[in-house]
Amino acid sequence: MKYEDEIIAILKKKQRDQKYTDIRGEGLYINDRFIRFCPRQIYDMINIYMPEEFIEMPREIQMRVYPSVNRPQIILTSLDCCVHFAFNLIHDKVTKEQLPDLVVQIENIIKKLNPSIEIQQDIESTLPNGQRIHIFDYIGFGVDGRIYNMVCFVILNCGILHGVFSCPDEETEGWKGAAWQVFQTISE
Repeated sequence: MKYEDEIIAILKKKQRDQKYTDIRGEGLYINDRFIRFCPRQIYDMINIYMPEEFIEMPREIQMRVYPSVNRPQIILTSLDCCVHFAFNLIHDKVTKEQLPDLVVQIENIIKKLNPSIEIQQDIESTLPNGQRIHIFDYIGFGVDGRIYNMVCFVILNCGILHGVFSCPDEETEGWKGAAWQVFQTISE
């Protein structure tokens, strides 16, 4: 009997997860928490869907999480500061033909900084608005353990948007699909 209850609970969870699949809809269950997403504007011109509860990371926490003075320009984080999206707008002009080379250079820099890092996926695609996006991901290492990172580059009229999603490795399974969907909503 005990096992039947466990099977029913698993089936209910699977059914629930199948109902909530789009960040532009009602939201998603991520690691058993229901997260709603809403449109946000960054840099006063770029639109993106983000978790409703995310806030700008407080400055004192930014300095601990990103100790370099070259930290991202915008960091939006969960209330516990464990999961975040960070963005830089680069005003260099790069053509869509040059984007793959830029991404390879960034991947090589990451691997040179830490040779144990392996790029897991590397995908180039087109956003619904016709803009090109390049996304890759890897597991890095932080002070508290392994960190999952998903990196994107999008060529926009205002420059190149460089986005990074990060979460503790143990939360990757729940957040990976949501982060992918967030990057797919980037538009001007």
